[in-house]
Amino acid sequence: LERTLLRAAHRHSRAALVFLDLDGFKAVNDRLGHAAGDTVLQTMADRLRAGTRSSDLVARIGGDEFTVLVQDLARADDAALVARGLLERMAEGVTLDDEELSLSASAGISVFPEDGSDALTLMRHADLAMYRAKQEGKNDYRFFITVMSERARERMALLDGMRAALERDEFEIVYQPIVRREGGVSLEALLRWRHPELGLIAPESFIAQAEESGLILPIGSRVLKAATRFAATSLPPGVRVVVNLSSREFLQPGIVGEVEEALRTSGLSASRLELDLSESTVMTGNAEVKERLLRLRGLGIELALDDFGTGFFSISHIRELSFCRLKVDRSLVAGLPDHVEHAMQVEAILVLARSLGVEAIAEGVETVAERDFLEERGCAGVQGYLVSPPLDTEDALAFLEGRGAG
Repeated sequence: LERTLLRAAHRHSRAALVFLDLDGFKAVNDRLGHAAGDTVLQTMADRLRAGTRSSDLVARIGGDEFTVLVQDLARADDAALVARGLLERMAEGVTLDDEELSLSASAGISVFPEDGSDALTLMRHADLAMYRAKQEGKNDYRFFITVMSERARERMALLDGMRAALERDEFEIVYQPIVRREGGVSLEALLRWRHPELGLIAPESFIAQAEESGLILPIGSRVLKAATRFAATSLPPGVRVVVNLSSREFLQPGIVGEVEEALRTSGLSASRLELDLSESTVMTGNAEVKERLLRLRGLGIELALDDFGTGFFSISHIRELSFCRLKVDRSLVAGLPDHVEHAMQVEAILVLARSLGVEAIAEGVETVAERDFLEERGCAGVQGYLVSPPLDTEDALAFLEGRGAG
């Protein structure tokens, strides 16, 4: 790349750097194994070589990321033609053991000299552009624009802020009640960040970055320990605490041991802990995922499938993987019963839950009409601002006392 830039500067020509990252590769690797993943990578490498000139350079820089260095461009826009052709090749199906896999890629483009005069700057800018392509729908390319650098700086500032928040213990836990038809109550632990200057920051502003950076692991560990400790020391014996496990947390090898340790040190009975996992976290249902879920269930912990109805989870996996309940996503609850399509979907989920012998809990319930629709159709419980907003520990205990819970 450095030699190419020197030559391009001497000739007053352009060069482009195209960063490509496969979309959905991790799911293939997890479901079919590393040998299948290697075959996919080799296939994509062959397609990239076939789609470039002999004067261009194709490299795999790690994982499922490839880079193409395109030399001697007359116009910056010519790089888009290269990227589009490569993406079309990579989106062609891959057949493995008679199974047709549907894969694609996202690409980011930086151009010399417009987007940088040195190798490191061009690489960083191509990476930022590729990240934006993934954010905006995948299977497409994006050119680097200056605003991306500004957003990258914002992301770095957010990450630095989260690291400092861990050190200063700025993360807090609030608890939102889940009320069942028969009168039982659970409390779901929800994370908040009390920033010294910005005040209370909602999780949607930082959770995605915490997950991507890996900071979700120490943050999630604190939530698990604090929630189990609160439940063991302060909640009535009949009240269960609910903790969400992100995909990054669940897929780390030591998660079962971490849950066991939290129960042991807090003294909380495993039957009073529920772990909520999203559909996307466990949808592959491969042997490793199944083994981990069954180990958690073997401890006596309850498992719930969160945000149900928004993904493509296999129905057969619900019973096979020992889930105790489905949590109907708030996007399907909003506007019931007037939103006819959502009403049909929710009714189908409630029938499915009954047929599988699992509970259905509706999230995001905000109106009496929504609650009545759900209860009339046998929904086991509801959660949302109609019941209660998230509460600090003192108010959560007062809420339980007011309902006579426990």
